[in-house]
Amino acid sequence: MLMEKTKYMESANRYYRESSTLALFDFDGTITKKDTLFAFIRFTKGRSRFFWGMIRLLPWLFINRIGIISNAKAKEKILGYFFKKMNYATFKRHGEHFCNERLQSLLRTDAIEKIQWHLSQYHRVIIVSASVREWISPWAEQMGIEWITTEMEVKDNRLTGKFSTPNCNGEEKINRIRQFLSPEDYQLIYAYGDTHGDKPMLAMAQKSYYRHFD
Repeated sequence: MLMEKTKYMESANRYYRESSTLALFDFDGTITKKDTLFAFIRFTKGRSRFFWGMIRLLPWLFINRIGIISNAKAKEKILGYFFKKMNYATFKRHGEHFCNERLQSLLRTDAIEKIQWHLSQYHRVIIVSASVREWISPWAEQMGIEWITTEMEVKDNRLTGKFSTPNCNGEEKINRIRQFLSPEDYQLIYAYGDTHGDKPMLAMAQKSYYRHFD
């Protein structure tokens, strides 16, 4: 059964990639009801360790809030604090467990319905997110859709606490999309987002939706 499903997904994905229509979705706040970074950390580390960790990170959160450091640097500090030196296989399992046990309750019904509509039309659907691949890709694979995300740096099978790619937000979303495919190959592009960081991606689409799906 698993082999049959895998063969079907591979065939379907090839069909979607050959589509002339592309649908790009932000993840946090668009597909989900809220940002998943803190939800993932709390799920993985537990309420108490999450709480005390955030207390220790308050100085970094404050200087990010007043604009001294970027959102990307603040996010790197947060992930580094909780996961630096963690074995990558363990981190990956945490992402799988999060998708299986927690993510479902964070998903927006209208977003899932829109993704399913695109798939029913055999459009190519891609998540373009500043969040990290490990807590997006297991769910995306189940949905039969692709992803472009921020990537964690791994050395000697352990997380360094740094990113191996620029934070996938704002103009970087466009850079990553163009590394992944040629937008010019598509007759029609849809894009969905909910923050200022999604605006460049929305601007490249003929049909863009900001905080709504219709």
